[in-house]
Amino acid sequence: ASCTYFQFKGIKLTKVCIITSAHRLLDPRIFFKQARSLVKAGYKVTLIAQNDKNEVINGIEVIGLGNPKTRFHRMFFLTNQMLKKALAINADVYHIHDPELLPVLVIIKLLTKKFTVFDIHENIKESIKTKEYLNSTSRIIFAFTYTLIESFFLKFVDAIILAEDSYKKNYANIRNKYIIRNY
Repeated sequence: ASCTYFQFKGIKLTKVCIITSAHRLLDPRIFFKQARSLVKAGYKVTLIAQNDKNEVINGIEVIGLGNPKTRFHRMFFLTNQMLKKALAINADVYHIHDPELLPVLVIIKLLTKKFTVFDIHENIKESIKTKEYLNSTSRIIFAFTYTLIESFFLKFVDAIILAEDSYKKNYANIRNKYIIRNY
């Protein structure tokens, strides 16, 4: 688990809100490696994710948001619900796993001043360039645009986590980065 947030500005952080819009509830990295490990270490963990209901699983409070019917719905409507639910939790730490949630994380940071983490599972810019649902020109434009937008949003994030070394160079100017290998 990522325990980069034991204290922030001298305050002990004990309540963690993990947010994912794109990963399934029982994602191995998010649910099993991270959330369960944090619960075992004594943290109170809430996971906001696609799920049909609210429930508690292995000590993790799950806030279910249903399952979006389309990618567009997930990216633009589910994120608003996630923001409202996350703010209501009033956690000490907000930890996201999906690039589409960066605006949500920044809004949380600006409104609450709480500790924020962006967990980056892959080389997003390069991943965009392989999306088959985009034509080749769109892939290049979206990858470039994403890089610009991400660099702006990361100015507000307290820490980033990388899942491997291969894209560490993309974040060379980020001082609070941690590599927690996903293999």
